[in-house]
Amino acid sequence: MIYFQARTEDGQSQRYLLDEESYLVGRGDGSCADGKLTVAGDPMLSRTHFELKRTDDSVLVKRHPKARNPLFFQGVQQDEFELKSGQAFVTGKTRFGLFVVRGHGDAPVTEYTMLRTQLHAVQQENSSASFRTLLALLPKLRGAHSDTAFQRALEVLSALLPQAKELKVLGQGEPPTVVMERSKLDGPSTPASRRLVSTALEQQATVAHVWALESESELQATAHAQADWAVASPVSISEDEKYCLYAVGSSAVALTDTQVREQKKSLDELAALLDIVAETLSHHLTTERMNRFEGQVGQFFSPGLREKLTDKEFHEVLKPRLREVTVLFFDLRGFSKATESAEDETLDKILSHHEVLTRVMTEVTEAVFRQGGLVIDYQGDAVLACWGALSDGPEMQNAALAALEITRIIRRLEVPFGGQPLSCGIGMATGKAVAGQIGAKEQIKFGVLGKVVNLASRLEGLTKYFGVPILVNQQFRDGLPSELLCRYAGRVRPAGLSEVHDIHELVAPKEDGGSGLTVEIAGSLDEAVRTLVAGSLNHVHSAFSGSDDPVCAFLMSELQRMETSGTQWTGVIEFSKK
Repeated sequence: MIYFQARTEDGQSQRYLLDEESYLVGRGDGSCADGKLTVAGDPMLSRTHFELKRTDDSVLVKRHPKARNPLFFQGVQQDEFELKSGQAFVTGKTRFGLFVVRGHGDAPVTEYTMLRTQLHAVQQENSSASFRTLLALLPKLRGAHSDTAFQRALEVLSALLPQAKELKVLGQGEPPTVVMERSKLDGPSTPASRRLVSTALEQQATVAHVWALESESELQATAHAQADWAVASPVSISEDEKYCLYAVGSSAVALTDTQVREQKKSLDELAALLDIVAETLSHHLTTERMNRFEGQVGQFFSPGLREKLTDKEFHEVLKPRLREVTVLFFDLRGFSKATESAEDETLDKILSHHEVLTRVMTEVTEAVFRQGGLVIDYQGDAVLACWGALSDGPEMQNAALAALEITRIIRRLEVPFGGQPLSCGIGMATGKAVAGQIGAKEQIKFGVLGKVVNLASRLEGLTKYFGVPILVNQQFRDGLPSELLCRYAGRVRPAGLSEVHDIHELVAPKEDGGSGLTVEIAGSLDEAVRTLVAGSLNHVHSAFSGSDDPVCAFLMSELQRMETSGTQWTGVIEFSKK
């Protein structure tokens, strides 16, 4: 196998397996795909700087015409040259090298798997060294995220293990990916033993390999020419996120089989120290992930839901899945205009408005939490909540109870302005959505994506037209028990949506801003609205006349508007505005 390595000015190495015939090399994020190798960390490299063409055991290097900086090979500026194994060249602030791996490969003469009980015994025998390791590592880990934690762990190991020529953090993969490394070698770093890393990760134990080399000539030609031992210790953060700490070292001469077994003794202490660092890293990064999860996502989960999640891997919880969910969209009516007018007043008035908003958001959040929901987002004076994202059903009944409680709370909140009770609009819809982590990896945010989210938002907007606080879609209505009264409000095409939807009012009491219909009246009005939607205008006026129902009043006004404009009634009310 032919490997190409880039070592930047800060000592960071990036290594690439050359398994294609040619590559373009330039500045980028360190990725290797589709014949393009990119190097991170050197601004002096051009986007496309030079070309590599493979031969049997070497590569032809050719500077790209658009490259800003020259290539220096063997101390001379050259635009084209052959690079052989062990040779290197420089361009920009990066040193590039080539090495060929051949020989006995990955099979060790001796393999030691050290279980935690064995390691603890060694650690007790060498308690002072173990204690020094923890004293050196723990302060450096304080507040550190993944990359910083790995970097600081390698710094500590480099000081504690002078016999290690290379130290690496390896990620899961085939072959293992080099996340970070520190090397005392002048040439290319030693490829990690796949077998060793695989064994350590599978057995979740610290494993050592010792290779016996037969002669000095083989010492120059094999893959492990620079190493006769390697130790790997697993760093497990979650089922999907595992790493290995990997240490490599060598003796001055090739080892015989007898010397290999003698070397095992000296490796015990080294493996014990590596295991301490790996186990400490595992605990630190797992705790850091959980704290970040609590800080960025946990605030949106009710205490009950958070308790249920404590035994689960949060990566598994956050994994996006297609689910049937119920989405609630809440908006506080008239608050934005009141705030705008308050901006012309004193600071005290502005602050009083924001205090009211904080109280409202708190009450809405607690109502959602009491019914087992998730608060997905806050948008000014609006709240997006969801049920079913972490459970086996969309939980329409819980969502309905939360909505009714919210309307009751909002109407009863005392406010220092306006002279009128607060009001709100709530749209709720049930349907398919993708629920899970959205956004950047380090900035975890739980979200829901799908048409059902847009529909809930549009239904909230339609409450202003229909004059009721809560509107829901048909699927939501179908999932409610009979004791939660709904009435049919008509067929609509909301602004910005192509689909037509049958919508219903979740009936709230009049004192909470709802229509306050009884079961009998709701039934008779349902029949009249369905007749209207079917296209029959007969008896509609008589059915709606004399009613103080806000939905009937809106439907009558729409019929009158269409009659005045000469528009034909199709049974669907079209909305051009939210």
